[in-house]
Amino acid sequence: MLHSGVERQHAGGDYNTRRSECEQVCALLEVASLRDLGLTDLPRLDGLPDLLARRARHVITENDRVLQAVQAFREGDLAGVGRLFLASHASMRDDYEVSVPEVDLIVELARACGDVYGARLTGAASAEV
Repeated sequence: MLHSGVERQHAGGDYNTRRSECEQVCALLEVASLRDLGLTDLPRLDGLPDLLARRARHVITENDRVLQAVQAFREGDLAGVGRLFLASHASMRDDYEVSVPEVDLIVELARACGDVYGARLTGAASAEV
C-alpha cells in the first residue's frame, strides 16, 4: 500500500453526501439497498439524473467486481485481479468521484510498471498496488 500524502477530509461531508445520494437512488428505484441490485438492473438507472445514476452504477458494478475478485483470487488469476482493481479505481474516480489527483497519479504510475498487476484507491488517500 502506498499513501499519497493527502490528508483525509471526511469532515467535508463527502461521505454523507454519497450516502444520501445512494439513499435517493434506493427511494427512486424502490429498493431497500443498492446491494439488492445486480448488473442486470443497470438499465433501471437510465431514468435517473446523471449524478445519481453514476453513484448507483459504481456501487452495483463494484459489488460485482468484489465477487469476481474473490473468484480470481481462488483461481490464482492475479492478472484478472489487477484488471478488476484498475476498473474499480476508474469507477471510484469517475462515477463515485472520491479519488484525488495524487492517488490517480499513483495508480497511473503503477500501471506503467510491468511487475504490477493493478492498483486502486483503498481509502484515506491511499492506493493499493
